[in-house]
Amino acid sequence: MRKIHFRKATAVLLACFLAFTGTRAANSTVDAASVSASVSATSAATGNTSTQTPSVPKFTPPDLSRYKLWNGTEQFKEYTNYYIKGKVNITPGSNFKLPANSRLYIADGASLNIYIGSKLTIGGGFTVAPLGSVTSSGKLAVSESGGIYNYGTFSTTNRCALDLSAKFTSYTNSSVIFGGIVNVYKSGQYLNYGRTTLHENAIMNLTGVVRSFEGSYLFIDGEANITLSGRMALAGTATLTGKLSTSGTLTIEKTADFRIDPNSTMEKLKSGRYDDYRKKSYAIINKQLYTTKLGIDVSAWQGVIDWEKVAKAGVDFAIIRSSYSVDHVDKMFEYNITEAKKAGIKVGVYHYCYALTVEEAREEARFFIETVSPYEIDFPLMFDFEDNSQVGLGKAKLTEMAEAFLGELEAAGYYPMIYSYKNWLTNYLDMDKLSKYDVAIAQWDVAAPTYEGEFGVWQYSCKGLVSGIEGDVDLDLSYKDYSWIISHGDYKNTKPNTN
Repeated sequence: MRKIHFRKATAVLLACFLAFTGTRAANSTVDAASVSASVSATSAATGNTSTQTPSVPKFTPPDLSRYKLWNGTEQFKEYTNYYIKGKVNITPGSNFKLPANSRLYIADGASLNIYIGSKLTIGGGFTVAPLGSVTSSGKLAVSESGGIYNYGTFSTTNRCALDLSAKFTSYTNSSVIFGGIVNVYKSGQYLNYGRTTLHENAIMNLTGVVRSFEGSYLFIDGEANITLSGRMALAGTATLTGKLSTSGTLTIEKTADFRIDPNSTMEKLKSGRYDDYRKKSYAIINKQLYTTKLGIDVSAWQGVIDWEKVAKAGVDFAIIRSSYSVDHVDKMFEYNITEAKKAGIKVGVYHYCYALTVEEAREEARFFIETVSPYEIDFPLMFDFEDNSQVGLGKAKLTEMAEAFLGELEAAGYYPMIYSYKNWLTNYLDMDKLSKYDVAIAQWDVAAPTYEGEFGVWQYSCKGLVSGIEGDVDLDLSYKDYSWIISHGDYKNTKPNTN
């Protein structure tokens, strides 16, 4: 919410989304040659449901003098360990089963290709070395006595059907791409410490467990269905561009960086549950909190807005300037909030702060509350803190002023939020002291924010073009369903003062 008369021209709303999703796509592949031969150990798990990274074993190659070379033609025998070197193909019509008391090791530089029309059942231990690779277009089954331990590159094509009834662990620096059908049965577990992609044409049916640990990457470009007994827990970086639905349990750990593309689908079906531990206040809400919404923020600088056109353009929410300083109401505020609500757009409000003392910050907050109190507000009340006149006050005083302003909003029963740009949040405020408040960050012309703290709203452009608005407008993405959180909480936002 920089002062809008400083804004410059022109970019369409779509460009920022392409940049945002393009970076994800560009980062979703791993060069097998860069995979290192060791796995870092990290902190131990802290509980049964946590996906904080437990201690990960360092990769140690086996003594191949105790293993038999396998060429892809002979049947596996019990109590025998095998290894592959070079390129080995399981050809159409073949059907192999690795017994429970045997092992197969894909050595560095080796590749195993499972062709369409063939089948491999893994009943024993199946290990892929850091520079080894497996590609399957055929039928691949992991029985309850088996297990896959991937340190390298593992991929299933769109023609593959993978049935997982045991543990499949993909370790740090490994790469997995799932295509086709992936069934994780009740006894099955997929544990991701590396980089995993569910391809856009893939479907994962989850009756068992998927865990993506801290430091890992998970890209859900296809369809993931969590059934009644299924569980998915995310603690690393996860991006949804496809479809994620749950009748079971989806857990978002406090370490997770979970992003949802605007064109993706995320839904909670009957009996489904969402648990989010990133903020204590959301931990008990079993609802889709993370569903990316498109928004704008506006003030009198946009003139008279045609809100019906704005709604038809696909805008979900609007953050409207209500006031600034200690006694100025935005001259278009009443019109904007009234007409935006009529058009079916969710609304939030912001106050641009010019205070230079703690007491002035409190006075401005009280004026803000008085201005917005007659209205029903769907989004947080935003404290816009960024004016150049305040820079010289120092971090300690600015933080105290922010606490005072936000505290007034909180004491009045509203859901407060602080808005600023990255430099302010990083260098001028002690965000540890403000950690209980949600953040809206302004960072333009980047594929994704580089701010290291948590945030619920990202203002990603100041040069948007939206039907119904003359000239440029700020564009926002909201990563939390604030209207649901507020309407289901004990907040005054949706209980306007009509006295």
